[in-house]
Amino acid sequence: MRRLFVIVPALLLSAMILVPITVQGQDMPGFSYSWIGAAYRGYDPFYDPTLHTYVYAYEENTNAILSITITANSTHQLNVSSVRIAFDWADGTYNGSYADEVISAENLLIIPKAVSRIVGIGFTVPSTSVASNLYLHSYTIIVEHVNATSGPTETTQMTPQFASNFAVYSADQGSAQELNATVITVKTPTTGFNSSRAKMLCYKAQNETSTGDMCYKRGDFAGAKTHYSNALTLYNSAYIAEETFSVTSEDLIVNATKVRIQLDEARIKQVESWASMVFSTGITLTLFGVTTVLFGIGYIIKQLAALKKAGQQAAAATTT
Repeated sequence: MRRLFVIVPALLLSAMILVPITVQGQDMPGFSYSWIGAAYRGYDPFYDPTLHTYVYAYEENTNAILSITITANSTHQLNVSSVRIAFDWADGTYNGSYADEVISAENLLIIPKAVSRIVGIGFTVPSTSVASNLYLHSYTIIVEHVNATSGPTETTQMTPQFASNFAVYSADQGSAQELNATVITVKTPTTGFNSSRAKMLCYKAQNETSTGDMCYKRGDFAGAKTHYSNALTLYNSAYIAEETFSVTSEDLIVNATKVRIQLDEARIKQVESWASMVFSTGITLTLFGVTTVLFGIGYIIKQLAALKKAGQQAAAATTT
């Protein structure tokens, strides 16, 4: 069902990217527009490898919203009688044309002079069987107004705005684009990975990303989705490997420090043992020396006594 809804400007401003307003001569009324809620907006290499075309993409069978800002000139109010958009597809119901169901020649949207009003047209994006995802679609936005609110009126059409930047994504294409956007945000450490395993996983992730890019460019969106998903898994594994490596390295450093401390303590004990042994040896040698001296003195005294006895015996024999 085609729907019209007037959108509060303050709520729209945060979500829209405005296309420059159309000015029809000096101080003429005009309008600008923006697409809201797109699944993807940006440059798409599948449609334009040179990346010069800014694309607004919606996944098939989802809702799209076109916001149109209409501005009256500074001298007259603007009596808007029709706001619509026409695409290049024919869906059998609206034939690619979506208009408001509130604004009409009988129910004008009156905009005071020098004032802007925002009108939103919402519609369901058709399936890719109706609006192919293999090329960008063109559309024309038309705003009409009348010169009076009653009696005979004359309808004037503002200069239509035409563009060829609307993409209808298949489910796989939308998923691939979303995964690629996530892969792009993955940041490796500033100084790179330290773990050899992490480096290898990161290299594989980059290869998967490159393969996904090539698949996407040639229209293999399911393949691109698979490779981008593989890349994210590999990047995650790389970070886990790096974290494990860092923890292991810290443990090794701590353990090595403990070993060094234990070795130092063992050396200290060894030195203390040597010192104790040297001290004990010194005492032993000292006692041995004293004993030797005493033994020598005793030996000398014994020999002197023997000599004295021998002399006495000799003297007695001489007397006899």
